[in-house]
Amino acid sequence: MFALMLAAAAAQAADAEPLYEDTDYGRQMTVAEIRRDVVGNSLVWNESGTRRARYVAPDGSFVGGRAALRWHFRDYDNLFCVDSGDPATSGCVQFLRQGNTITWRRKDGLIEVSATIAPGNAVR
Repeated sequence: MFALMLAAAAAQAADAEPLYEDTDYGRQMTVAEIRRDVVGNSLVWNESGTRRARYVAPDGSFVGGRAALRWHFRDYDNLFCVDSGDPATSGCVQFLRQGNTITWRRKDGLIEVSATIAPGNAVR
């Protein structure tokens, strides 16, 4: 039984996409790293001189801003996904980490935003 579980885990790992790495933005975080370092904390950034913050709540809500958003993971390729209820404004991104900065990178290579991890709920 244990050997069967190991074989299944190895097969799943072989199917997983390799983590992306960028010299400017850092290495893609795994789901386990995002769960440990981001969930329960906030992502804070400046956009056109305005402070923005989103709290990544453990219950799957993405708090802050005007829209009601939900988040989830896409485990097989370590993506963080946001669902707004509208396919045009929903999607998944890689979280690239360099120090305390998280950069949201789409799979097509577009950088969405770079944010700092702030402890707890920093939405004001």
